[in-house]
Amino acid sequence: MERHDFIDELHSWNIFSEAAFFGGDFNLVRYQKDKSNGLVDFKWCEKFNEWIDSKSLLELELMGRKFTWSNNQKNPIFSNIDQIFCSTELDCIFPLVSAKALPREPSDHVPIVWDSGCNCNIPKPRFKFEKWWLGHSDFGKIVEKVSGEKVEGNNAVDIWNGKVRKFRRVVKGWSNNVEAKTRRTKERLSREYDNLDILAES
Repeated sequence: MERHDFIDELHSWNIFSEAAFFGGDFNLVRYQKDKSNGLVDFKWCEKFNEWIDSKSLLELELMGRKFTWSNNQKNPIFSNIDQIFCSTELDCIFPLVSAKALPREPSDHVPIVWDSGCNCNIPKPRFKFEKWWLGHSDFGKIVEKVSGEKVEGNNAVDIWNGKVRKFRRVVKGWSNNVEAKTRRTKERLSREYDNLDILAES
C-alpha cells in the first residue's frame, strides 16, 4: 500500500470515540530521532503526526528498547516504526499502562507487550485541585453542570458528598484531556521549530 493511501485509511478509522488502544507496524516514523541514520522524509512525519493529533491519541513510551525494527544488514539501520497508541479516555481508565519490548530475534520487528498496570501495587493518588483550572474558560461550565445535576441521597449531606465525588471524577477526566492536548501542541511546535532549524542549516 502506498503511503498516501495508508494515511487516507488511517483518517477513515472511526474507533476513537471511546476508550481504545491499538498498535502495530505503521512503517512510518514520527521524528528524525526515530531512525538511527537520521534520514527521514519530513513530509510523511508531519502527515503521520497530523493524524495522531487529529484523533487526540497518546503514544505509549516503549520500555527496554529505543528502536523496534532492523533491516538485519551488516551495517544495520534501526527505526521505530512499531507504535502503540491509546485514546485519552483509556489513559484515564488505565493511568499506569505501559509497553515493554521483548527480544527481537528471529524477526526483524520487536514484539511489544501491552500491560494495563492493573496489577501494580501502587496506592491510588489523592485528588488534587490544580490552580490553573480556575483560569480555564471551561472550568466554570463544568462546576455549573455538575452542581445542577440530580444526585440521589437521603439528606443534604449525602447529596453534597455525591456531587463532590462526581465533580472529582468529571474534572479529573477533563484535566487529563486538556493536559494531553497541551502536550500535543508543545510537541507540534517543537517539531516545527526543529524543521525550521534544519531548513536554515540546509
